[in-house]
Amino acid sequence: MTQNISPDQVLSMLNDVPDALYEALRVGTSYADGLQPDIENQHFWSHSARFGAWRNLCEVTAESWSLRESVPNCGIHLTIAGLHSLRVVRSLSNNVPPPGRNRARRAAWTGINEQLSFELPSGTQGTSAPLLSLLADWNLDEDREPVIFLSLPIQAWNYGNNPRCHWRVPLRSEGSLALEDLAFPGGDDGDPMISINIDPAEWSVGSE
Repeated sequence: MTQNISPDQVLSMLNDVPDALYEALRVGTSYADGLQPDIENQHFWSHSARFGAWRNLCEVTAESWSLRESVPNCGIHLTIAGLHSLRVVRSLSNNVPPPGRNRARRAAWTGINEQLSFELPSGTQGTSAPLLSLLADWNLDEDREPVIFLSLPIQAWNYGNNPRCHWRVPLRSEGSLALEDLAFPGGDDGDPMISINIDPAEWSVGSE
């Protein structure tokens, strides 16, 4: 069943999630820049940006998704269509970050629950798919505009290892800059998605 879950199927059920995330990250980035214009402390800047984005999402009323309450450290965890989870995390070396040692995070990095399924939206390939745990990693481009990628992890991986994802695709919104149609396919056999170089300054701990 996992092989039949395509990015298009997942993107079709996100509705206004991309627009909300891009707007929230713009607000969060502006908030963090205001607190620390020179970005001397990457950890503080990242936490501040996350808080600003989280606070913005708290003020949004949406029918297709909701923001989970009481997540430590203002972690941005969305529930999509009342079923699927989507964690928003800062990219690590422009790629999907590992979960770290936290058990809850490692469980979330196992992207598919084969025991539970849902009906796919009409017009998509297939009729049903399992419950999903998705990741949205973000970074800033050269113009300091947020760029978000959506991925479906295969399983948790350790710090310094290659990401293990079925796929990773750009998450566009109406207000985001145009991106090329880049996709980074993985596979159920656990082949590495792409290699990454670890920059310790970009690593952020906690329950974001």
